[in-house]
Amino acid sequence: MWQANRIIVHLDDQTRIAARRTSLEAKKNGWTWRGEVAETGEPVMMMWWKKGRVSGMFSYRGDMFNAERR
Repeated sequence: MWQANRIIVHLDDQTRIAARRTSLEAKKNGWTWRGEVAETGEPVMMMWWKKGRVSGMFSYRGDMFNAERR
């Protein structure tokens, strides 16, 4: 089970974004992690599949980002 209460996203060598979890939902093939950027309150959504794939998206200061690990 993927129970992280917060995640850190590295945008570049100097920019790190902390996100805190607001909900965690079990799905048939994995988990959906929802949260918000600690600094701005903007939304974050990450999905984790049982086979190890991770993807998601988040907003930071008005810009949208995608995250993926296959």
